[in-house]
Parts: sequence; structure tokens; C-alpha cells
Amino acid sequence: MNPVPYGADCLPQNQDPTLVAASPNALLGNNALLSQFLRPLRGFGQIALYESAATSNYNGLQLQLNRRFGSGLFFGVSYTWSRAMTTAQADTTWVRADQYTRQAEYSPANFDRRQVFAANYVYTLPRIAAGNAFTHALTNGWQLSGVTLISTGSPFTPGFSISGAGSANITGNVTASGNTQENARLVMVAGCDPYTHSSGPFNRLNAACFFAPKPGSLGLESGINPLYAPGLSTSTCPCKRSSQRKNVSRSSCAWTRSTSSIIRASPASTPR
Repeated sequence: MNPVPYGADCLPQNQDPTLVAASPNALLGNNALLSQFLRPLRGFGQIALYESAATSNYNGLQLQLNRRFGSGLFFGVSYTWSRAMTTAQADTTWVRADQYTRQAEYSPANFDRRQVFAANYVYTLPRIAAGNAFTHALTNGWQLSGVTLISTGSPFTPGFSISGAGSANITGNVTASGNTQENARLVMVAGCDPYTHSSGPFNRLNAACFFAPKPGSLGLESGINPLYAPGLSTSTCPCKRSSQRKNVSRSSCAWTRSTSSIIRASPASTPR
């Protein structure tokens, strides 16, 4: 509540005469009066009002296949194709100073993963009848198991900075501490592929698809989380051997191999 309206810092009637006299060529917005004089309730700062006003939804297709234990093998496979959308990325998310909160904030949730594939399995290796007690102790009783997870990347919002300029110089309003909902956003060129599809970690985004907002921005140039980072693939494959003799407690040994990789389908970095 009690926000500084958009454009207020740039209006001629809201300039501080003493600042104008001291710096007549200052960047537009730098000579504005203190924010307390620009708010609807003068003399007061930002007033926090907590309410349950956010909306979110989840839609998805979930498939699952399981094989019960038989012939020494059981496994499970699942696939999810989904989308999670929200107007608030976290609790106590700020709302805008105008009526465009839903237009500006309705976007993929931070935890949105469009596609997720998971597989798990356990396989008991066949016993080898040939040999003696020593070879049986080495070759029998082994069990192979594993878990594999493959998912698309998480969404993110590209950021930017302009040397010597802040929110007051672009949108003309003063945001509360921690409020990123009212800031100006990068303009994304329509029809331009923002990804370079390069494997280089510092060359993932096509800079030609973005440009800085102009003064007078309302922060509606682009939405939140319009881009997606690379996907992730992880797998674990432990091999375990258990043995048990009469009147002897069970003993086991295990070997585990874990791997993870980045699926180079889209960039992970953001322009600065």
C-alpha cells in the first residue's frame, strides 16, 4: 500500500528545486523529491498489507509403468509432462502499484519442470552353478540396481543493469526493498530465437534478441521466467553383493557409480 506511482519521479512538478539547482543536467529521476512526498499518503513510507491474493495452477499428464518382481527383476518407469503457473513465486511476494499484477506476474513457477522422466530397477544376477565354494563366494549373490532421472531445466528471468541508472530513472517510481515486481524488464524481440544452442557455458543467449527498456517503462516488456535453463540428467547404479552362511550373520559389500550431466538444449546463463 501507499506506493509511488509509475512515472512520478520524472514529472516536472515532483522535482526538488535544490537538487535541480545543484545538478541541472542529472539523469531524469535523480532530482525527484523524497518518496515520502510522492506517495498518496504523504509523510508515510511503504505500508505492508498481507493478503491471500495469489493464484496458481498445475496441469499435467502422468504415466507410470511398473513390473513386479519376477525372474530376478523388477523396475518402474514414470513420465510427467506438465506446466505450473503462478502469480507469486514465493510467500509474501509483492504486488504492483497498479492494476497490472496478473498481466506482469502470471508466469511459469520457479519449480516448473515441463518434462520429467524417472526410472528405477533392481536385478538379481543369476547364480553360477559351476565352480567351487570359493568361486561361488565371488560370483554369486550380486544384485544390480539403479535410479535414473532426466528432466528439462528450470525457468529463469534474464536480468540487466545500466551503469548509473536505476528503477527511478526507467519506471519513474521507487520500489520497496526486495520488491522486484515493479522493476523494468528486458525487451525480448518477437520471433527471435533467444538461444544460441552453443555448448559454451558463456555463450548460451543470443544478445540480439534483447534490448534495454526505455524511460517511462511500466515493467511490462516481458514476463517472469520466460526462458529455460538446460535440462539435467542424473543416474546412480550401485552393485551390491550379499552373502549368508549357516549360523553366520549376513554380510554385504557394494560398489556405486553415480553420474550427472547437463542437457545442452538451452542456455543456463543470463545476460548482464
